[in-house]
Amino acid sequence: PSSEETTFVGGGGPGPGTPAYLSPEQARGEAAGTQSDVWALGCVLYEILTGRRAFEGPTMTSVLLAIQELEPDWQALPAQTPFLVRRLVRRCLEKDVDRRYHHMADVRLELEAAMDEPQPTGAPNRRRERMTAALAGIATLAAIGLGLALVGRDRPEPRDERVRVLSMLAPDGAALAYGEAPQISPDGRLAAFVAADGSGTRWLYVRDLASSVARPLAGTESASMPFWSPDSRRLGFFAHGRVKTIAAAGGVPHAIAEAPVPRGGSWSRHDEIVYVALPSRPLQKVAATGGPVVAVPMPEEASEFRFFPVMLPDGRHYLYLALERETRKTSIRVASLDSTEVRELVPSRASAVYAPPGYLLFLRESSLVAQRFDDRRLDLLGTPEALVDGLAHNPITWQAQFSASGEGTIAYRHATARSELAWLDLGGRSLGTAATGDYNTVCLAAGDRRIVYEAAEASGSVDLWALEVGARQPSRLTFDNAVDFYPVCSPSGDEIVFASLRDGPPNLFRLALGAPGSETRLLASPFPKIPTDWSRDETLLVYSVLNPATSWDIAVLPLAGGEPLLFAQTDAEERNARLSPDGRWMAYVSNESGAFEVFVQPFPPTGAKWQITSGGGLQPQWRRDGTGLVLLTPANQLLTVDVGTRGSELVPGEARSLLTVRTGGWEPYSQGSQYALAQDGSRVLVSQLVAAPEALHLTLDWPAALADP
Repeated sequence: PSSEETTFVGGGGPGPGTPAYLSPEQARGEAAGTQSDVWALGCVLYEILTGRRAFEGPTMTSVLLAIQELEPDWQALPAQTPFLVRRLVRRCLEKDVDRRYHHMADVRLELEAAMDEPQPTGAPNRRRERMTAALAGIATLAAIGLGLALVGRDRPEPRDERVRVLSMLAPDGAALAYGEAPQISPDGRLAAFVAADGSGTRWLYVRDLASSVARPLAGTESASMPFWSPDSRRLGFFAHGRVKTIAAAGGVPHAIAEAPVPRGGSWSRHDEIVYVALPSRPLQKVAATGGPVVAVPMPEEASEFRFFPVMLPDGRHYLYLALERETRKTSIRVASLDSTEVRELVPSRASAVYAPPGYLLFLRESSLVAQRFDDRRLDLLGTPEALVDGLAHNPITWQAQFSASGEGTIAYRHATARSELAWLDLGGRSLGTAATGDYNTVCLAAGDRRIVYEAAEASGSVDLWALEVGARQPSRLTFDNAVDFYPVCSPSGDEIVFASLRDGPPNLFRLALGAPGSETRLLASPFPKIPTDWSRDETLLVYSVLNPATSWDIAVLPLAGGEPLLFAQTDAEERNARLSPDGRWMAYVSNESGAFEVFVQPFPPTGAKWQITSGGGLQPQWRRDGTGLVLLTPANQLLTVDVGTRGSELVPGEARSLLTVRTGGWEPYSQGSQYALAQDGSRVLVSQLVAAPEALHLTLDWPAALADP
């Protein structure tokens, strides 16, 4: 057997990644070994020969019970199956481990003998040919050592056979949320991750690694950036503008502090949570049970943002990712909760973690590396060693997509193309794919002949691009090494307004599409801003602005000059505002009812407003003729609602479903638009998830792979 065992554990799609291929010992929650691989091969042999799975059931639980208690239907094997093949499959599927083949080499020898066994002379030629082809395929599988269950070797070969790599899929019907790092518990027993269910709702899932079932925690809708308590019994996470805690076993989540735009949190052994509520604010700390919020000390002259704190074992010092305001240099640094002392450790473009018994794990280019770290002297020792290549990181939040336990396990995600720009007709049929990569917001310009979008690159940059419809090569619009995102196309199609992090918080820039790289600063302030719409005469710009006192509000900027005007400002979140073509109405999203719904108000506001949706609504857009709205539901349904008027009164009609989409944005409730309607209303361009499922990976006993563990 190979020195690296790679096994799929978890559900989703046919193949060895589903519970149907787990061995009885795995179904009981016991550790997998080489004989578990033999069992999985037996399941594949049975399926090749019969065309059905050896163990089936309507639910995951029934499949696991069948594996432990029932026998396959041996009568389903074709009558012409050679005796040696029948015996081989039965031996592979022995529930008693001691009676099963011990090594894949034993299976291969038996298969070679079966290949030499003569076929029954009375069998029809076609049947004999089919059986011979099946045996050849089976022999190939055994020869490559159950290769269908192996993940490509995308990291250095482990130097110790104790190192094992496990791959875990999201639960059936769910998709891993973009840019969310899997979190392994400190005791190495549990994995927490964020995934969206079939309705599009994001939940915090927890899975015992000894089990094949991941369960969502009730009350964690819209969760992001989870982190563990030191005792592995509780989780912190962010949702709905707050930092919250919940028991890992489930229960009622508790909101303990405000966090409108979080950038990570960490739970100390003193039962304090240190977190980032807003990128522009100093770190804050609060008791895990709630209470007063205290700012963490920073030097008065500090010109850095501090993201993703990680508490060290002493409970007083912490690691963090530093982002310099002026130079945009990024590095991993260590600081104290009790003083303003700071020490720089190593350059890195994403967050890092501390791993007992004394390692700093961080990103170098796209590789996860480990380096000795003295957590008492706060010094790095030795040289870094690569563990995993092709690691993902979130270019918007700066979070590296990995975590580490205190028991020698790391959990991580690889960088993969995860979205596409796809044309769909209003019946949901595909009309072609414009591009595949890592996208979020999209808008159409030049009479729908040009697509404008932002793309995240493996290097960590996010820039704006334009693609002429029918062309193969896009053209780059922005060249700054900061994040440029959320483009909004002007009605004439000649310009865009977008947000950029080049000044720190998102500020607004304006760019003529015919002059790439010549953007000018449109509006700058300490508060984050995201553009959402232009007026049809291009005299007004609508945007969302984050006020620390009231969360997200809606403002309007006169483009000819003058001060911004507030349109909506309450204690709830108001965002995604769009002006009607005639400029009389403003559609927007608010969570004032507890869930995000679409509302419409007169523009300028009069105090009147109409709620358009009642089951959730996001990203409203006016139809080009102004007779109604199109919007997205949390269940990924694209709806249309007719809108009429009676004097000064709005008269909304019934919502009608247009099609189902798979939007794949960078946040639970995107500030941008992940779809764009064509002018003639016959089709829609969607920034959507690719169909291929993505796996989480876990490497066990990773220090054994180091040259100097």
